Amino acid sequence: MRAAALCLALLPIAGCVSTAPEEGEFLTFDIAAETQPCTGVAPMRCLIVNGEYFYDPIAGYTHVEGRPATITVLRTPAPIPVPADASAYTYTRVDG
Repeated sequence: MRAAALCLALLPIAGCVSTAPEEGEFLTFDIAAETQPCTGVAPMRCLIVNGEYFYDPIAGYTHVEGRPATITVLRTPAPIPVPADASAYTYTRVDG
Protein backbone atom coordinates (compact mmCIF):
# COMPACT_ATOMS: atom_id res chain seq x y z
CA MET A 1 0.00 0.00 0.00
CA ARG A 2 2.79 2.41 0.90
CA ALA A 3 4.62 1.61 -2.33
CA ALA A 4 1.50 2.32 -4.38
CA ALA A 5 0.95 5.61 -2.55
CA LEU A 6 4.59 6.58 -3.06
CA CYS A 7 4.37 5.70 -6.73
CA LEU A 8 1.23 7.82 -7.12
CA ALA A 9 2.89 10.69 -5.27
CA LEU A 10 5.95 10.56 -7.53
CA LEU A 11 4.04 9.95 -10.77
CA PRO A 12 4.07 13.60 -11.85
CA ILE A 13 7.84 13.74 -11.26
CA ALA A 14 9.28 10.48 -12.54
CA GLY A 15 6.57 7.98 -13.41
CA CYS A 16 6.42 4.42 -12.11
CA VAL A 17 8.87 1.73 -13.11
CA SER A 18 7.24 -1.35 -14.59
CA THR A 19 8.11 -4.68 -13.02
CA ALA A 20 6.66 -6.65 -15.96
CA PRO A 21 9.01 -9.18 -17.57
CA GLU A 22 11.01 -7.97 -20.54
CA GLU A 23 9.44 -8.43 -23.96
CA GLY A 24 12.40 -10.36 -25.26
CA GLU A 25 16.01 -10.23 -26.31
CA PHE A 26 17.60 -10.39 -29.75
CA LEU A 27 20.46 -12.89 -30.03
CA THR A 28 22.81 -13.92 -32.83
CA PHE A 29 23.15 -17.67 -33.28
CA ASP A 30 26.14 -19.12 -35.14
CA ILE A 31 24.87 -22.60 -35.95
CA ALA A 32 27.35 -25.36 -36.82
CA ALA A 33 26.92 -27.30 -40.04
CA GLU A 34 26.32 -30.65 -38.34
CA THR A 35 23.95 -31.55 -35.52
CA GLN A 36 25.27 -33.76 -32.71
CA PRO A 37 23.73 -36.60 -30.71
CA CYS A 38 22.55 -35.36 -27.30
CA THR A 39 20.11 -36.33 -24.58
CA GLY A 40 17.29 -34.08 -23.45
CA VAL A 41 14.17 -35.84 -22.19
CA ALA A 42 15.16 -38.59 -24.64
CA PRO A 43 18.06 -39.14 -27.04
CA MET A 44 17.92 -36.63 -29.87
CA ARG A 45 20.08 -34.52 -32.19
CA CYS A 46 21.00 -31.02 -31.09
CA LEU A 47 22.06 -27.95 -32.96
CA ILE A 48 25.44 -26.59 -31.94
CA VAL A 49 24.85 -22.87 -31.34
CA ASN A 50 27.78 -20.60 -30.52
CA GLY A 51 29.83 -23.72 -29.72
CA GLU A 52 27.32 -25.24 -27.26
CA TYR A 53 24.54 -27.81 -27.46
CA PHE A 54 21.14 -26.19 -28.11
CA TYR A 55 18.12 -28.30 -27.20
CA ASP A 56 15.17 -26.07 -28.11
CA PRO A 57 13.32 -25.58 -31.38
CA ILE A 58 13.68 -22.28 -33.25
CA ALA A 59 10.41 -21.20 -34.86
CA GLY A 60 10.99 -20.19 -38.48
CA TYR A 61 14.29 -22.05 -38.83
CA THR A 62 14.85 -25.41 -40.48
CA HIS A 63 18.38 -26.73 -40.23
CA VAL A 64 19.97 -28.17 -43.36
CA GLU A 65 22.56 -30.77 -42.33
CA GLY A 66 25.98 -29.80 -43.66
CA ARG A 67 25.14 -26.09 -43.97
CA PRO A 68 26.24 -23.66 -41.23
CA ALA A 69 24.06 -20.63 -40.55
CA THR A 70 24.15 -17.34 -38.72
CA ILE A 71 20.70 -16.14 -37.74
CA THR A 72 19.09 -13.60 -35.45
CA VAL A 73 16.49 -14.87 -33.01
CA LEU A 74 14.13 -13.29 -30.53
CA ARG A 75 14.25 -15.05 -27.16
CA THR A 76 11.09 -14.49 -25.13
CA PRO A 77 9.90 -15.93 -21.82
CA ALA A 78 7.77 -19.04 -22.32
CA PRO A 79 4.12 -18.84 -21.31
CA ILE A 80 3.54 -19.74 -17.67
CA PRO A 81 3.25 -22.40 -16.38
CA VAL A 82 6.37 -23.90 -17.94
CA PRO A 83 6.48 -27.70 -17.75
CA ALA A 84 9.43 -29.06 -15.73
CA ASP A 85 11.03 -30.60 -18.84
CA ALA A 86 10.63 -27.50 -21.03
CA SER A 87 12.72 -24.40 -21.61
CA ALA A 88 11.91 -21.17 -19.83
CA TYR A 89 12.22 -19.42 -23.23
CA THR A 90 10.89 -19.63 -26.76
CA TYR A 91 13.07 -18.81 -29.76
CA THR A 92 11.85 -17.27 -33.01
CA ARG A 93 13.96 -16.47 -36.07
CA VAL A 94 13.59 -12.81 -36.99
CA ASP A 95 15.93 -12.39 -39.97
CA GLY A 96 15.56 -13.51 -43.59
